[in-house]
Amino acid sequence: QRRVHGGLALHPCGPAADAVLAKCVAARAAYVVAPCCYGKLAASVGAEHQIAFPRSTRARAAGLDAAAHAALAAAADFSQPLSSATVPATATEEDELKATWDFECESACTAARCMAAINWDRNEAAVEHGYTVQLLNMFDRQCTPKHQIMVGW
Repeated sequence: QRRVHGGLALHPCGPAADAVLAKCVAARAAYVVAPCCYGKLAASVGAEHQIAFPRSTRARAAGLDAAAHAALAAAADFSQPLSSATVPATATEEDELKATWDFECESACTAARCMAAINWDRNEAAVEHGYTVQLLNMFDRQCTPKHQIMVGW
C-alpha cells in the first residue's frame, strides 16, 4: 500500500474540502486546500455527510455550535457582483474578470471574515492532530471571491 504524502485541492465544493482535510489528517499528509461553496456546508449539516461542524474542539469550546457554524457558512458564500456597466467596452478578458466582483464592499469583507473563521476552524482541527498550519490569501485576491488557502504539515 502506498503512503500519501500530500493533498492538493483547488476549489473543492463545501464539505468536499473537509473530506480532503480528513483524508490528509488520517494519512498524516501535508495539505494545500483552497475551498469554495461555503454555503453548501450549511446545507450538509444533518445530511448524509459524516462530518460534524464545527470541526475543532477549540471552536466548540468557544461556544460555536452547528447552527452558528451554518450561519457563518451561509454568510461566507456571499459575493457582490458589480454591474456590467462598470466594465469598459475595451476591457481585456482579465480586466473584465477583475471588474466583475466588488471585493471592497461591506458584504464581501464580511464574507471574507466568515470564510476565515470557517477555515480557522478547519485548520484548528488539524492542529489538534499535531499539524502546523497557515491560512493564506491568494497573491491576486481579486482572481476569485474564494481566495483563501489553507496549508498544513
